[in-house]
Parts: sequence; C-alpha cells; structure tokens
Amino acid sequence: MRITKVKRTKEGQIIIAYLQVRANAEPDQFTLKCSQEPQPGFHQAMSALNRHVAEICEMSEQWGKDLETRSVSLSYKNDVMAATITAMKPLRHSNAPLVISTPHKASELIGEGGDESNCLTSDCVAAINAVIREARNYVNGERAQGSLPLDSDPGEGKVAPLPQPDQSHLFPPAAPPAHDDEADE
Repeated sequence: MRITKVKRTKEGQIIIAYLQVRANAEPDQFTLKCSQEPQPGFHQAMSALNRHVAEICEMSEQWGKDLETRSVSLSYKNDVMAATITAMKPLRHSNAPLVISTPHKASELIGEGGDESNCLTSDCVAAINAVIREARNYVNGERAQGSLPLDSDPGEGKVAPLPQPDQSHLFPPAAPPAHDDEADE
C-alpha cells in the first residue's frame, strides 16, 4: 500500500488515498472517507507537521505557532517520496483561515545535480513517515476505541448490566384459557 494523500476535514472526517501495487499491472487506486475517530497517534502525527510547514514556508516560529496541518499529498518518483503539506492559520479579521501549502519537495535528490537544501529535512521526512504509518493503521481498521455509556459504577470487579429495551409491545398479554363447557360435564 502506497499512501498518496492523508487529510482531516474541519468536519472531522479522515480521507486517505492510496495505491495498491499489483505485479506487472497499473496500481489500483482507492480512497477511504470515514468519520470514525482515529487513534490519538494520528492527530499527534499530523500536528507534528505544523512546525515543518512554518520552516518550509520560511515563517517565523511565532507566526507559525497556531498552524493546523490538514493534509499531506505525496508522490513518488524512482521510489523517492515528495510531499506538499497544507495547513490552516486562523486570522483575527476573517471568517475563514489562511490556507498555506508548502512547495512540493522531495525527500532526497532525484538524479544528478541539484541542491539538497531544496529537499525535505530528515526530521520532516520522519514526521511524514509517522503520518503514513498512522494512515496505514487507519486503513487497516485501527481506530479510536469507543466507550460504553454506563449509568453507574457497579463496583469493583462487577460489570454493569446493559439496559433492557421495553419489548412489551412485541408480546401481548396471554388470553385466559378458553373455558370448555363440555369438559366440565
């Protein structure tokens, strides 16, 4: 599985696009769009990219302080990963945030020549790899654990009984047995 996009929407949905590579054929493309909450590590990995967005876009640390990374778009050439990271910055005098996308940068030089300063830093690559791991976990069904609403604490070592729904409408009261006059004679 090769992740090509990881996104979290303002509505809380997670969108993950990926390729499933097949032998001797074009890869299959899939997109997962889900509202199930990911494991906490997913949000931590995405948030770890905030400082890298500020660094890549040559923002001051202070100005980049309240960024929120929303997506990472990935491409691959000769097995070298490249990425564009998109973040939001709230603005005091606007109803909408400022959308910031980093330049598309490779994790290492592709081909001869070039300037390594145009590549992603090793710290940024490690942070992107953490997002990729969390995205794979999400695609494979690893999500946040839900909780059951319990009315009260039943005590140590005991399990609270589940509430039983009212099913009286499903089973009408039994009619009294029919009186057989002939049987009495």
